[in-house]
Amino acid sequence: MHDPSLDRTTTGKGNVSDFTLEEIRGFRLRDGLGSPTAFAVPTLREALVVARGRILLNLDKGYRYFSEVMPLLEKTNTLGLVLLKGPLSVAEVMAEHGNLLSRVAYMPVINFGKPGAVELLQAWLEKAKPCAVEFVFATWSSELAEAFAECRRRRVRIWVNVLWPHLAGGLSDDLALHKPDEVYGVLLDRGVSMLQTDRPRELQAYLRQRGSRRP
Repeated sequence: MHDPSLDRTTTGKGNVSDFTLEEIRGFRLRDGLGSPTAFAVPTLREALVVARGRILLNLDKGYRYFSEVMPLLEKTNTLGLVLLKGPLSVAEVMAEHGNLLSRVAYMPVINFGKPGAVELLQAWLEKAKPCAVEFVFATWSSELAEAFAECRRRRVRIWVNVLWPHLAGGLSDDLALHKPDEVYGVLLDRGVSMLQTDRPRELQAYLRQRGSRRP
């Protein structure tokens, strides 16, 4: 479950912690518009087994439950297909789990709306080579442009979330439906190599079209 409550993503009501697994399985998942679907809630183990060998999984809240998640990844042989992430410093991650970075992909989240973002990024780039960096920003700036450039120089992938405009300087999935060049095109030109989107088909179509326009 992404949320502590069942209300937004399922047909259930109340806190997840107040229900048994059997009770939760009796609810149905909701789609992006909040409408009930025919799908039950899977366990993380079930999701890992289905995804194994097919796709990379971003376990958005996975780091918070490290002691439960890591043994499960090992048992299902899925350490190589999971991405953990969080806003912690490299020193904090190493202090909590010193050998984590050699066992599973970890992506720091750098929020340029908070103080110390540049220093946080530099520490990660200098003390560990993360597989990618997720940037959160309300506006584009020269400081952010330099941060992107530094990641590109170090061959670290850049991840941007376009689900909601406040995460990517006003750029979003909704805007991309009508103006893909102003969203996908702009971000790709800035060096973004990983886009978090709810519309993968539209993004794939744009990437094919963009490729056909290259000289």
